[in-house]
Amino acid sequence: MPLTFSSNFSDYQTRIILHMEKWRSDSNCTSADTALLYDTEESVMKKHAAKVCFNCPVQNQCLYTAISIGERYGVWGGLTPRQRKSLIKNLKLIAQSKNLQIDTWNNDVDNFIFQHTNFQTAYNIISS
Repeated sequence: MPLTFSSNFSDYQTRIILHMEKWRSDSNCTSADTALLYDTEESVMKKHAAKVCFNCPVQNQCLYTAISIGERYGVWGGLTPRQRKSLIKNLKLIAQSKNLQIDTWNNDVDNFIFQHTNFQTAYNIISS
């Protein structure tokens, strides 16, 4: 469920995924049992995410990547798929309130998502 479906989006996804290779090796989950981050039970994912994602040095990059590429499975950046779906819904509302057009991916949309997908901001958005 990416925020946009513009013709440039697949190129953007490719760049994001290639960039992910630069930070992924620094993540806490490289040395953790990631199967639990993809469990079918939301509560299991949340519990494991609290252990693995807490104080992860690349948590914000992970969450930003998941939002940017429309990742639908597993815990990314400390948020479950349901939490990310809620975040995207709320980001769309916030973007609309700022008159930001999110139909076409551009630098404004990219910057907007980047600003709102650090873990603390994202958690505040989905908690309100």
